[in-house]
Amino acid sequence: MNDRKKADSEGLAYGMVGGGPGSFIGDVHRKAAKFDGKAKIVSGAFSRSYDKTLQTGKELGLDEERLYEDYEEMAEKEGSKESGIDFVSIVVPNKFHYPVAKKFLTHGINVICDKPLTVTLEEARELEK
Repeated sequence: MNDRKKADSEGLAYGMVGGGPGSFIGDVHRKAAKFDGKAKIVSGAFSRSYDKTLQTGKELGLDEERLYEDYEEMAEKEGSKESGIDFVSIVVPNKFHYPVAKKFLTHGINVICDKPLTVTLEEARELEK
């Protein structure tokens, strides 16, 4: 785990990739993260459609400046902010787990991802680096 930010009285800040309108698993992950009050969602790229990302962000009460058109932009901007996210929750189809996880890890952001983390052993070994 990186040292981006230590949990304070507000807990850890996280973002989500995927989990937009109609996403069962995105809602499950948000409820689970909220359960003990130690993590708060603050950013997201919830859909390939920016309008849907904006819709989801509005429903969650997020600042529009923390809503992104795609995961690449989100990783770059959140990774460069002093108050950036502590971790990202990845809730996209399995075949996209690797590129999304790699992008966030490259920017020093911890990753939470459903199984499988990758679809090949080579991808898993690359993430381990």
